[in-house]
Amino acid sequence: MRGSNAMSNWADHLSPCCGHSPDSIVMTVDLAPFQLPDRYERLIVAPSPQGDYVVACLPFFTYGIQFGDLIKLQQPGNMFERVLESSGLRTLRIAFNSDRDAGDKHEQLHGKIIQSGLPHEWYGSTYVSVLIRHARDQEHLLSRMDDFLENGSVCWEVDPESFDSGLDAGGAGM
Repeated sequence: MRGSNAMSNWADHLSPCCGHSPDSIVMTVDLAPFQLPDRYERLIVAPSPQGDYVVACLPFFTYGIQFGDLIKLQQPGNMFERVLESSGLRTLRIAFNSDRDAGDKHEQLHGKIIQSGLPHEWYGSTYVSVLIRHARDQEHLLSRMDDFLENGSVCWEVDPESFDSGLDAGGAGM
């Protein structure tokens, strides 16, 4: 799902899955290492009691950064420097393979994700990140998506890696 051509140069988290806390700030991640040169993702981060920051949104295009990770910022500019401690959580990303499928099937997919009860964030109407805590979450969501997977209208991936569910991540470019 790297290299989406519908993406602007800046990917923002307008509706983080857990809302904004008053002391949250925006961290910028350069997406060039992920084959997206001259593009950036702005992640919401909240201050940690340990003095650094915790990721408070579900990354769309960054790899190796997850919801709940303790991270270090580089100054000036609140640029991502590194993950200090992993949360152990995963992000399942789903993308429609065509704008037509997104137009025809967005509401149906959105409903299935809502029914799963898993926290999620949309980037436009074609791309969604879902918080995965363990193998049961992944299996639960993917089982709801059987019709989308069988007809090829979506592709998916899990970052950092998929739980072993017997299913391979689907779609070209994954």
